[in-house]
Amino acid sequence: MLLRGYRDPGCDLPLIYYLRYRNLGFDTSDHEMQVTGFRSRNMKKLDHDIDPYLAAVILGFEHTEYDPDEFDGLVYVSQDFDTIVLIFAGGRLTPIEFPDIDTARSALDQLKEELRILRNVT
Repeated sequence: MLLRGYRDPGCDLPLIYYLRYRNLGFDTSDHEMQVTGFRSRNMKKLDHDIDPYLAAVILGFEHTEYDPDEFDGLVYVSQDFDTIVLIFAGGRLTPIEFPDIDTARSALDQLKEELRILRNVT
């Protein structure tokens, strides 16, 4: 979970740091906090491997980024769910930015359906 408003209104701060500051005795009462987004790991594992190149074709090049020399995951930006998901060749789908948990789950379910066609390809 990310919080906006601690120290600098334009800075996101993970919740754990905010709680640590507060527990260490720092005065946090004058800082208005609001949740700006969530981050998570390993929310969905498919039962098949994925070829990132074919996944980029299926999902659309305008919504994906894949450069195996820089990073081994395919970055998918879902316009429907305002969510960014990393897709790995082993079939792991990891949402890294999403407005709330339910939206992330919906995005992953839709993505799983779209990638189902790759089950028999790889």
